[in-house]
Amino acid sequence: GPSDKAHEQAEIALKWLRDCNESHPQCAALSTKDFRLPTRLIRVNGPTDSLAQVVDTREDLTTGPYITLSYCWGQSITTRLLLANLDEMKTGFPIDSLPKTLRDAIAFTRKLGISYLWIDSLCIIQDSKTDWEAEAIRMGEVYGQSYCNLAATNSSDSDGGLFWDENPHSVRPIVLTPQIQPILAEPVVLFDRNMWQMRIETSSPLNNRGWVLQERVLAPRTVHFTYDQILWECHQTRRAQYFHLRLPCDDEEWAGNKGKRINIHNLRNPQTPDEGISWKHQWNAIVHTYTTCRLTFPEDKLVAIGAIAARIAAQTGDEYVAGLWRRDMPQNLAWTPMPYRGRPPPNYRSPSWSWAAIDGPV
Repeated sequence: GPSDKAHEQAEIALKWLRDCNESHPQCAALSTKDFRLPTRLIRVNGPTDSLAQVVDTREDLTTGPYITLSYCWGQSITTRLLLANLDEMKTGFPIDSLPKTLRDAIAFTRKLGISYLWIDSLCIIQDSKTDWEAEAIRMGEVYGQSYCNLAATNSSDSDGGLFWDENPHSVRPIVLTPQIQPILAEPVVLFDRNMWQMRIETSSPLNNRGWVLQERVLAPRTVHFTYDQILWECHQTRRAQYFHLRLPCDDEEWAGNKGKRINIHNLRNPQTPDEGISWKHQWNAIVHTYTTCRLTFPEDKLVAIGAIAARIAAQTGDEYVAGLWRRDMPQNLAWTPMPYRGRPPPNYRSPSWSWAAIDGPV
């Protein structure tokens, strides 16, 4: 059942987290940086087992790592943080009152042994424009400084949950050990080359949402809950529950598959032309992926990718101008819409020379 699955997947995720902490210097460097906690967090172990609490980190001297959640809201979320229930939510609220995805995230965070969780609907005051605006600016920081991000990759709304029953149609890798006398040859692994792309890119309701791309790109580690297994993504590797070797991460290894890991955490101000190309290629890949996503409010087109741009600007010293970079403006202006797909929006949202001025992939 789901609780067995949760336990099994938490054990696997804990192992991946340990491996990452112990043997990934890039990831370790990120998680040891000084950081500000988000304004509010959920304490997953409330006064009783059935309660969780909203904690204001400005009043409560909270320290320690926290988990974030990436998920689709869907039509409505009944329990939300509001001006009227703020005090009550700080005292403690019943976990059972939450949609399934949020309940699962609390349960999984507890299983990981982490005390705090950040979920937008419970950590940002939903009916306060002031709070929304203040927190939206910090969104990149919230995800970028989390210990790990949980992505409800297969759920189209907040009732979908994290854990899925076994999928009878899922194809698992097969390990073949050729018996060539008198020696044993190296094992051969047969696996679906589209395994990552199918679960993360193509059939994921979550990753079709524009805002989610920056959550995924900025988070140091993400556990993706897909329709048949959990997948892992950090700055140095990818893992899959049913594929115990490291998953290939770059274009050559994927033989042209577009499942490339976008990594913006180790950019430097380019000293040589070659170094300069790498982050510009990263940005082009980000823009291409991003423009294939949907936005509920099209006017968010530049805002929803702003935290990634801010991180790149801080690391490279280049100036960001409406989706393009000043140092290479002539090349940046050479973007093209995908054939028959790009169209101008009804309302102005960016200069006509920016890719953000059209709807559709570029």
